Amino acid sequence: MILENFYAKIGGNYNEVLERLLSEKRITSFVIRFLDDNSFETLCQYLDNKDYDSAFNSAHNLKGLAQNLGFTKLAKSSEKLSNALRSDNQDVLMTSHTLINDVIADYKEVKAAIKKLKKQLK
Repeated sequence: MILENFYAKIGGNYNEVLERLLSEKRITSFVIRFLDDNSFETLCQYLDNKDYDSAFNSAHNLKGLAQNLGFTKLAKSSEKLSNALRSDNQDVLMTSHTLINDVIADYKEVKAAIKKLKKQLK
C-alpha cells in the first residue's frame, strides 16, 4: 500500500510497473536506486554548457528510465525536452525554458517522494 500511495502522489502508474517488474520488492529496489542515477545532473550540466547533443542523450535516458519506473509526469516532461533537443532547432529550446523547468520540477517531486518512501520503509 505504501508503494501504491507513492505512485499516486507522483502521478505514476503503479499497476503498469507491477506488470513489468512482477513484484513490489523489485519495484521498490529499482525506485530506491533511481536516487543514484545521474541522468538528471548530467542533463543539467550539458544544458549549462550548451552541449545540446549530449543533453539530448541525457534527456532521452531520463525519459526511458522514468517510463520504465512508471514516473509518468517525469517521463512526459523529459520526452518533451528530448524532442526539442532532437529537433536541432536550438531557438525552440532557448525560448522555451518551460520545458526545462517542467523537467526540474517533476524530477524534484519524484526525488522527494522517493526519499520519503525510503524513510517509510525503514
